Amino acid sequence: MTTYFIDFQNGCDENDGLRPETPFRTQHPELLQPDDTVLFRRGSVFRGPLQNPSGRWEHPIRYGAYGEGEPPVFCGSQILSDPAQWENVGGSIWRFTGMLSGETANLIYGDGTCGALRWTREELCEQGDWFDSCLGYSIQHLPLAEDHTLLVYSQENPAIFYKTIECATSQYRWLAHCGHDMVISDLEFRNNGLHGIAGEEGGRNLRIENCRFTKIGGAVWDKGQKIRFGNAFECWNVAENVEVEHCVFDDIYDSAVTHQGGADCKPAYHFLIRSNTFRRCGMAAYEQRDLLPTYAEFTDNVCEDAGEGFSRLGETMPRRSEIWPQPMGHHIFLWRISHVTGNEHFALCRNTFGDAPYGAAVYSVNPSEADRLVHLEENRYPMQRYTLVGRMYGIDYPDPSAWESRSKEESERESSMKVFTVALIGAGNRGEIYTDIMKTLPEKFRVVAVADPNENHRRNIQNKHSLPDNHVFHTWQELLAQPGLADLAVIATQDSMHYEPAMKALADGYDVLLEKPLARTEDECVDLLNQARKYGRKFMVCHVLRYTPFYSRVKQLIDEGVLGDIVTIVHTEGLGNIHQSHSFVRGNWGNTAKQFHAAGQVLPRH
Repeated sequence: MTTYFIDFQNGCDENDGLRPETPFRTQHPELLQPDDTVLFRRGSVFRGPLQNPSGRWEHPIRYGAYGEGEPPVFCGSQILSDPAQWENVGGSIWRFTGMLSGETANLIYGDGTCGALRWTREELCEQGDWFDSCLGYSIQHLPLAEDHTLLVYSQENPAIFYKTIECATSQYRWLAHCGHDMVISDLEFRNNGLHGIAGEEGGRNLRIENCRFTKIGGAVWDKGQKIRFGNAFECWNVAENVEVEHCVFDDIYDSAVTHQGGADCKPAYHFLIRSNTFRRCGMAAYEQRDLLPTYAEFTDNVCEDAGEGFSRLGETMPRRSEIWPQPMGHHIFLWRISHVTGNEHFALCRNTFGDAPYGAAVYSVNPSEADRLVHLEENRYPMQRYTLVGRMYGIDYPDPSAWESRSKEESERESSMKVFTVALIGAGNRGEIYTDIMKTLPEKFRVVAVADPNENHRRNIQNKHSLPDNHVFHTWQELLAQPGLADLAVIATQDSMHYEPAMKALADGYDVLLEKPLARTEDECVDLLNQARKYGRKFMVCHVLRYTPFYSRVKQLIDEGVLGDIVTIVHTEGLGNIHQSHSFVRGNWGNTAKQFHAAGQVLPRH
């Protein structure tokens, strides 16, 4: 558990790097081990990517900041601010004579503006316009041509006119690697031509917090269709246990946060995007593509000015995209999802959706069965400029209240018709009883998986519900390691084994029905309650007698005042000699070494 300090401007690689007073000057990824921390001095700038190897399960590597001031910056741009490196080649056209590190994706000028990409030299006509002769080379993995040329339209030498020029190129595919078992906090990723944080490995057990992403993307994806691309944080194929919180995304060419992939793409689960600020995202603050998540949240975020920023420069709106001429520039964009299983859950809750002048707050081009699995609740729409408020179910909605109300109605209707899939953890007497009842309600429930250390119990459930062998597990850990097996988990393990599987199931997106008692201690009960609230899951305890006709009638009589004012209640449970001998003498509750006694349960039985 070593902490390393790095100061790009004032450090020295002959230092030990173990104290703020003796920082390294450069990164040393070869030194890093799981549980290590790397801190970069605030106010420092590094031109190049963060070198961030992954940690190990439950032993992440942490990347952050130390000192005071602005966050450390990882920058993908090249400085083109020397007037001597600009040559006038006729009229108001200036050519950069220096060596470029890659194909130009964006020019960021000293007055805070960006230049407009022109697809041919002949189109250069306004101050700041630019043209690169190697447009589209990077996506085709072609080397830059020997006569590679960058041209800028300017009234005078552009380095003099703008004072400073930053050229975001395609040199770095990303400024930080999207890996596994790491925490990235308090860093800024700026001016890169492709992505901010991305990678072919996908994201697992990854947390991004208090980071800034500014002017990311702009490289050419398809020169023929005039389409560009670039995302701030992209999980490719895999997004498992990923959290993005308290970050600021500003002026992103495509999407600020996205999960997408190719043939090996898996549904995201426990993908949480919370309490962030999104401004001027050209495609979307959040883009969900290819597959809906098993469980994801986009909650408590502020989204402003979708479709604005450098992505619209030089464009006739709607800007060019793969769905052109449909509108582009949304806060939430859902597309290319052709099928669903019914087990997906994507929550859009308590967000503030501001202006989207060229698009919508939520825009879906998916089939209705996918849209019904997107849950919108308590969002605000203080929109003054927008094309639509939303599009779902193939319908355009111009009015906020009308379309969110429709979405909720569709979701509720889908829920009432849905057959819920069930994973049983603990296949003893109680687990068998509950799933037997579910088998009598095939229009509501379907048992799809079981876990129990007793082979006879496992096979009994497998045979009753025709489960395939790969959905039969020896332990609850093995079952929950498989993402998205079911909508809900019935946990009927031994009394002392309730807490851990319930906590994990809730975190993995399951609604949970838990056999009594809830847990071994009051603190564990509170943990379970907070876990259910944190992940927005339904959570019930099996107090079955509450729903029996006898107790229901007693409750009704008390509520109606038939019995008068109740001052004392004496409740005695008659165990009977068979129950007493079977359970509390020779059974599972026969001694405290095996189980804590029913009298010591945290909550009453019913």
